[in-house]
Amino acid sequence: MPLVDVTFTDVRAGFAADDYAIGSSARGVTDGVGSRLTININVTNANGVVINPKAVITYADGTTDTCQETDLRRLPNLQASTTSWDLPCGDDFPEDISGASVVVTDDYE
Repeated sequence: MPLVDVTFTDVRAGFAADDYAIGSSARGVTDGVGSRLTININVTNANGVVINPKAVITYADGTTDTCQETDLRRLPNLQASTTSWDLPCGDDFPEDISGASVVVTDDYE
């Protein structure tokens, strides 16, 4: 059972990609396992390319949190069946995320 379950509605791509697009919302969960951000995506070219997505959350008070896979063996690749990515985050999510924004980049871009 999640301790905190929030939906970010201001999600943007910080890059231009021809092979996939970032969705307009993301789900943040903090539970007994840790914190993770689920980014929705739309793969337009399922070419199997490995990517390294990084999401930086900026809260209304200016604090930030970075969500990114650190285990290179778990990096996602572009498959037709891929609709989202789960990224581990450094900090727990607050219950009030009003005014927060998420910018997603690809460290391999």
